[in-house]
Amino acid sequence: MTFGSSSYGIIVKYPKDRQKAEFSRGIADGTRNTLVSFLSPLEGPYETFREYLIIQSANVTSKDLTLKRVTGEQITYLKDSLPSFSLLELNRSITLANHIAYEVVYAYNDPIIGTAKAMEIWIINDGKAYILSYYADIAEYYKYLPSILKMIFETNKSS
Repeated sequence: MTFGSSSYGIIVKYPKDRQKAEFSRGIADGTRNTLVSFLSPLEGPYETFREYLIIQSANVTSKDLTLKRVTGEQITYLKDSLPSFSLLELNRSITLANHIAYEVVYAYNDPIIGTAKAMEIWIINDGKAYILSYYADIAEYYKYLPSILKMIFETNKSS
């Protein structure tokens, strides 16, 4: 299946078993604006947390819109907003949709599941910052990671 947004210039291919939630006006969370979310399949009637990938745009406070500057601002945002934030991996430059991107992996305390693990990829595209984030129960992180990576690396800029 495919999600496309001409407003934000992105296209994401996602598996049929993912539940997509699109936000036409976005949902603001600090400096971030959530555009779309893709939830993992429901594994049972008592499941309290579903792993998910979200795509957000970011309000960057700096006039100097560089990946290094965005990275600094986003790490500060994460430290300030997540309980028990712990940076696990940092400074990994990758290419996404023909743009240089920055990947971080971290853990934090989630009130529903306890320890959660997340991977975020930050990208600058046409003067805007975008964030692709995968959130999971730390015990389930690697279970969904292959399909999440496929979704992320098949993300393209529409034009």
